[in-house]
Amino acid sequence: MMKFFQQQKNILLALYRDVKPRLTKQQRRPLAELAWLVFGQFVTLLLSFVSIKYITSIGTKNYGIFVLLTSITSICYAVYFNPYEQGYVRFLFENSASRSQRKLFLRKFLRGILKGAGIAFILFTGIVVLARLFFQEAEYFSLAAIIVIILPIANQPITGMLNALRLRKTIAILQIAEKALQVIIFIVLVSIAKLTLTRVFWAISAAFSVLLIARLFVIRRYCVDSESEPEKIQGKIQDVLPPNLDSQIFAFMLPFIIWGIFGGLQANGERWIVESLLPTSDVGRYGLAFSLISSTAVVSYNILSQFFLPIIYETFSSKHEGRKAYGGRLIVVFRWIIVLVFFGFACLFGLIGDTVIGLVSTKDFAVGGMFLFMLTMGIGFFYIAQVETTIGLSLCKTNIYLVPKIAASLSSILLYFVGCFFGGLKGTAIAVVFVNLGYLIWIISVNRKFLASGNEIINADLHIEEPMF
Repeated sequence: MMKFFQQQKNILLALYRDVKPRLTKQQRRPLAELAWLVFGQFVTLLLSFVSIKYITSIGTKNYGIFVLLTSITSICYAVYFNPYEQGYVRFLFENSASRSQRKLFLRKFLRGILKGAGIAFILFTGIVVLARLFFQEAEYFSLAAIIVIILPIANQPITGMLNALRLRKTIAILQIAEKALQVIIFIVLVSIAKLTLTRVFWAISAAFSVLLIARLFVIRRYCVDSESEPEKIQGKIQDVLPPNLDSQIFAFMLPFIIWGIFGGLQANGERWIVESLLPTSDVGRYGLAFSLISSTAVVSYNILSQFFLPIIYETFSSKHEGRKAYGGRLIVVFRWIIVLVFFGFACLFGLIGDTVIGLVSTKDFAVGGMFLFMLTMGIGFFYIAQVETTIGLSLCKTNIYLVPKIAASLSSILLYFVGCFFGGLKGTAIAVVFVNLGYLIWIISVNRKFLASGNEIINADLHIEEPMF
């Protein structure tokens, strides 16, 4: 253990030596990007708390239904749209040799997203039509519910690609606008009538729709030359992009798809277990606690991920071995920052978590400081593990994490059930800790074996001649 921490210390010191003498004008761009990310997420966080205040006014039971529906979005994103985004983001830099090549690559990406969202819409519409034959009074089987599920899974990959293009200011403005529009619509609705679950769905759907159009408008500026004819563009795609691009992206995506199938269960299954064993109002309480953690600690992870990952992927796309080693050092920095973030928020919520919940909702949603501490740490272990997987992803070795992902997912269902059955919500939080801690330990073990087999990318003694970022 001491040897491990000594190695981490050496890596961080080496990175510091490389960065210290070079903090010049060349570094102002990433610092400005980080500032925009922080600003955008901070304002979005404040607006999210206001939005949650309105949404939770529909009561713990209805909010529980809302949580279950949004978990369907998370599962759909994990199974297909996130793998799709990851594949295209990973190969963006290798298909950006010219402006026209990048535009054609982005247009190909965009077409796939819209096609996937269309198929998902048709699928869920069919499910809703069948469901209403049996549950005619269930208002969550509605067009509004479908839109709330579908639009985020189209918005998120586009945002991910805009982030890969390092359009941080644009992303910040769009995120703030989306939440601000939600709040404005809620204010208008409350002034007219009482909020219901269906009205909440329509309000969120309206905001998602407007901002999806805005994101499409932004990214299309990078996709198509205005003077190009559609037929010519098709020919260019065949000529400019590599002929084996689809197979490369699919090979990179496939492990992510398998991850998504099982990871969706691991990340969202506990809500459905709670729904099956406890009242739906407990799903609402659990969901709000999870939202509090997501809006703070997980958002912090997202900020850092959006900042670090494009830079790390870009360094690993370089043919210069020194750049790859430099990217490895950035992964180490990324990891330890995330450890500190989640531990800090866990301690904070353990002390004043219920007070914060009371401010953003009502006392009916209180769950206790110890529950919030355990749940934050459990979720944190999962995201620390995600940082660790960056090593394999950067080297296009996504398949090395399949076994721990599948094992953690399958064991999670049993542990969530046992924890919830014997301990209620607290038992569920303990189960989340054990599942994700085991997952993290396994991922670390996989990385150690991978690096020991001659794939060393983190070398603390290697001096990098390339400038940071």
